Amino acid sequence: MKCVTVLAGFSIFLVSCSSGNQAENAAPPELSGLPGETLAKMHCGSCHEYVKPDMLDKNTWLNRTLPEMGMRLGIGDVFSRNVLQVQQGTENLVRESIYPLTPKIHEEDYQKIVDFYLKNAPEKPLPQPPHEPIKEELKGFSFIPFLHSEGYQNNTTALGYDPESGAVLAGSPRGQIKRFSLSGGKVLTDSIMEPGVFSVIRKWKNDWYFLDLGQLSPHEKSLGKLIRYNQKTGSSDVQENLHKPADFAFSDINGDGTEDMVVCNFGFETGNLAWYDGKTRKETLIKNMPGARNLLIKDMNNDGKDDIVVLYAQGLEGISIFYNKGRGRFKEEIVLTFSPVYGSSWFELADFNKDGLPDILYANGDNADYSTTLKNYHGIRIFENKGKNRFQQTWFYPLYGATKALSADFDGDGDLDIAAIAYYRKEPGEGFVYFENKGGYSFSPATFKEVASGQWMALELGDINADGHPDIILGAHDLARKNRAVNLPVEVGVLVVK
Repeated sequence: MKCVTVLAGFSIFLVSCSSGNQAENAAPPELSGLPGETLAKMHCGSCHEYVKPDMLDKNTWLNRTLPEMGMRLGIGDVFSRNVLQVQQGTENLVRESIYPLTPKIHEEDYQKIVDFYLKNAPEKPLPQPPHEPIKEELKGFSFIPFLHSEGYQNNTTALGYDPESGAVLAGSPRGQIKRFSLSGGKVLTDSIMEPGVFSVIRKWKNDWYFLDLGQLSPHEKSLGKLIRYNQKTGSSDVQENLHKPADFAFSDINGDGTEDMVVCNFGFETGNLAWYDGKTRKETLIKNMPGARNLLIKDMNNDGKDDIVVLYAQGLEGISIFYNKGRGRFKEEIVLTFSPVYGSSWFELADFNKDGLPDILYANGDNADYSTTLKNYHGIRIFENKGKNRFQQTWFYPLYGATKALSADFDGDGDLDIAAIAYYRKEPGEGFVYFENKGGYSFSPATFKEVASGQWMALELGDINADGHPDIILGAHDLARKNRAVNLPVEVGVLVVK
């Protein structure tokens, strides 16, 4: 959905195609005479997947989602909302007509839509489909706390791993990046003072790169930046004026021999996917739409050029491949689409069936929006590549609030297992789940006994103890904690393969 999962708590549900200028004195819409279901499919399904009534409970439709949808169709106190945007310094949203002053639908037709959803929505969220329960004991791993919480505050928003030194970096909104390493069974700690609210910490070649959101809460300002950090020379800004950036990658986009940078400017109501020239830093838009959550660079059609695979996580949720046509030009192919209430959080490419084609591992469970309720379609999925980048779902495990999933052969048996976190989990034991691959898209889920010691928001992999096996790094943040009187003592911890 609308939120970058590592920034949980800062999104808004986009359920209309209300953006775009409209004449203020346009004639009011006429009554259609159509039933509510048809109107819902016309007005809501015209710019994103149609949302069936049973995907949310009746209370959520009535008090959260439908009122917001109405405002985006020009129904309700739209004037006050636009005044508020001006007061908050987001006049661009008024110009974009996010909340149009002229209704785009007759009020009686809109009421038919409301009545249709309220009549057909369940009283309570639908239960999850049957699935194998999570075992309470995770065999083959031991949990090592790397950083204990300072009081009741867990603030890790991003993790990074250095394969050369084995160090782990953890960023927080406190203007500090903490660095950890394991030596002789002891955790060694130091810090890098670097102001910023970080969404990505990544080692690239000889330098660290810190992607700074600029501001934690939703905003329409270009406050973000990418920072390069070298232990000897210190830090420098690589790219400024980014719009709440969620992810980045390097690639020679225009073929001039210099690495360029691709950025998911996730934004808020506005944003884009763009690349920045490695020589001039000039921005070139690839797609002018908010919600780009994470990206991967890979040649998806074997033509020798780097393509860009992107997960979108707002109203138009889905996964797109931007095929590189040369000279900085791309052609988009949407390979998967999801409902706007899915809450897309993360994806990666991995070959689960060993056929040489990249499959998609996908997590959806972002719940920081206008529909903050349990959703039976939240979880972890595998979409198998059937050839020519046509993907079909082959596995689904229901998991409330699923945030991120990464694959690796953790147990050394030759197949890919899965490590997953669920920030908006229902029960503490769902906060982390390890899925052991049993073959044939069968996975056995388990968790560890200390899982309740953190509200896990960040997940990375790395060989912490240098034994040749991938370990699992977890970072906690307390924004979604329901009971703040309960101390969650671990901010960063590692599940080490025994």
